[in-house]
Amino acid sequence: MEKIAIISDIHSNIVALKSVMNDQKRLEIKRIFCAGDVSVKGSSPCECFDIVNNKCEIIVKGNVEDSLINYGNPTIDWYKDKLGQKRIDVMRNWNFYHDFYMSGSLIRMFHSTKENPWAYIMILIMYQVYLKILWTDSIHCIRANSCKIKR
Repeated sequence: MEKIAIISDIHSNIVALKSVMNDQKRLEIKRIFCAGDVSVKGSSPCECFDIVNNKCEIIVKGNVEDSLINYGNPTIDWYKDKLGQKRIDVMRNWNFYHDFYMSGSLIRMFHSTKENPWAYIMILIMYQVYLKILWTDSIHCIRANSCKIKR
């Protein structure tokens, strides 16, 4: 059976990201996908972006990437300056969701919902759950940053 590592909510934490990447090597996982929120909050936005962009086969936008592309405030603007326009432009090309097959099943991966990375942000204020797997019709959905499972 094929192994895929799905990472999410890195938030510029280079120490945690390097640890996960080392585990991925140790576990002989060949494919890595990222369900968004790579930069902002932590101290290493450029390093985390570069690792994820180089190592992850698939990357979808989270609310952090949407903020960096479309919004501004003093915090977001500081991260935009650190990351630089080239990295922001790369993020623009990331989709809000990605469909792929694994072991014969269609999988849909997204950060919060397939249309809107902000849909569950209020739930996140109350709870912090990084990954839930949803079963909807014939599509298995992997959603980062969510606390509700609808069946």
